[in-house]
Amino acid sequence: MSAHRVAWLAASLLLAEAGSAQLPPGRVKSVELWFDAKASLGPFRGITKVARGQMTGGASLASVRGFVEMQATSLSTDNGMRDKDMRKTLEVEKFPVIRFDLDSVGVRSETADSAHIDLIGRMTIHGVTRPLRIPTSLRRHGTELRVSGGCDLFLPAYGVTKLKRMLGMLSMEETIRMGFDVTFTLEQRPENK
Repeated sequence: MSAHRVAWLAASLLLAEAGSAQLPPGRVKSVELWFDAKASLGPFRGITKVARGQMTGGASLASVRGFVEMQATSLSTDNGMRDKDMRKTLEVEKFPVIRFDLDSVGVRSETADSAHIDLIGRMTIHGVTRPLRIPTSLRRHGTELRVSGGCDLFLPAYGVTKLKRMLGMLSMEETIRMGFDVTFTLEQRPENK
């Protein structure tokens, strides 16, 4: 076996081992959650930078579990009238929390410091919980893990149906694009002495 092939195999084994190493638990450090919607008056974005969440960690990336949740009232479109309509449509007093619970991770590709994965879990909006699979990328840098991705959501599946105003003259499309960029701070393990 050539020296080049031996070096390549050794590097591959090291990367595989590093990629599948235990991932410690973590808590949300920073977050940006948003949705993009299309309406009769033009497209708009709703966004929040306020949420809480955690991940359990695990023996491998595939075994990580966790959640991220936000208060529905924290979403803003930078338009007071539209925000008021959005909160009324979401019935935020009755259903104050929007939450994603992670049940499993489907690993598509993985290296020592990054991966392309599917977050497989349950999304709760407007008091309705439905299964959801979200294509996601992650990158690890030191004690931080940045997770970003998104997918389309069909709002009537979550009981969100009051999307028309003024006898239908003002309306919003039923499908929105949901996205996120969340950084977790990973717990430090004490050094063995």
